[in-house]
Amino acid sequence: MRQPVLHMMKMLYGLLGVSACLWAQAADFAYLTNQGEHTVSVIDMQQQAVIRTIMLPIAPVGLTVNQRGDRLYVADWYHDHVLVVAAESGRVMAQIHVGHAPGGLQLGRDDTISYVANRDSNDVSVIDIRVHKERTRIAVGAQPRAFGQFVGNESR
Repeated sequence: MRQPVLHMMKMLYGLLGVSACLWAQAADFAYLTNQGEHTVSVIDMQQQAVIRTIMLPIAPVGLTVNQRGDRLYVADWYHDHVLVVAAESGRVMAQIHVGHAPGGLQLGRDDTISYVANRDSNDVSVIDIRVHKERTRIAVGAQPRAFGQFVGNESR
């Protein structure tokens, strides 16, 4: 029932050219970055309305949310960090240094690893979420971008 609304939101933002706005969904809430405002909008999917705005000290680009829905991982494109943000309070809990110009993020299945596409360093950071540290970087092609679900199972 809510899928058409989510699809419509994605299409609308794409058509408007709002490349600085990315979103992630956890349970009944969606989180949308507003780069120009340094905020994240919290959308109640039942009410289909913005119910709260999280102020951040950065201009957020990409984000992902853990399975419990209590942590947001937000890419800080301009300062080469990923912020760990408490979803309920909006408090920045940690700052993780990654490659240059991080954008797309995705958590692994068990929420212990995050992958971050770093456009200007041409790599992907692998973050250990439990200790808030970058484990390694994987070199990839020029100016990688990854938005949405980009980590999957490879069938062999």
